[in-house]
Amino acid sequence: MRILQLEQILYNIPAIIVAFTLHEYMHAYVSDKLGDPTPRMNGRLTLNPIVHIDWIGFLMVLLLGFGWARPVEINPRNYKNQRKGKVLVALAGPLSNLAIAFVAFAFIYFSGNILSNNPVLLNYVYPFLWINIMLFAFNILPVPPLDGFTLLEIWIHPSKYQTLFTIRRYGFMILIVLSIIGILGAYIGFAYTLITSIFNFMFSGIESLIGLF
Repeated sequence: MRILQLEQILYNIPAIIVAFTLHEYMHAYVSDKLGDPTPRMNGRLTLNPIVHIDWIGFLMVLLLGFGWARPVEINPRNYKNQRKGKVLVALAGPLSNLAIAFVAFAFIYFSGNILSNNPVLLNYVYPFLWINIMLFAFNILPVPPLDGFTLLEIWIHPSKYQTLFTIRRYGFMILIVLSIIGILGAYIGFAYTLITSIFNFMFSGIESLIGLF
């Protein structure tokens, strides 16, 4: 049993590296395009995984199923429209994970025969689907320091900022509690089922359209 778990961890590593790297790179890229030089100055406008990976967060996602990369520092004051800029930058990371999951699902869907004859290849491809869906669902949670909390802050009235500041201090503890009581796992499981169902519906429709010609 332990050997199988170790094998699965090894299969997951490439997907985690790609997922974390592209997630943080997209935060940096969008912020840079909006006029903020901070990510570029900090060396974050790169696809080098070493720059983006937080090793504790990396081990967490390997062992517990959720984790994090090194946050990209930004300065919203450099945006022409700060609120719009914050929204775009916050969404860029999770949406990059959703895009990777979409591509992985497409590959699995249209390469069924190839993958069925190459189980090792499937073992490497499948994590690109579920890990990226997990990171997308995880990061849109309105819990600090996740991207979902950043989006929440944008729309909260300034009078509530003190409350948000207090919540931010306990963000990691909130995530641990949600994980221990099973809510986090149930939520991610639901998100995985929902998103893969949507993907399957989309590709079934595409396959049906192709069959008409």
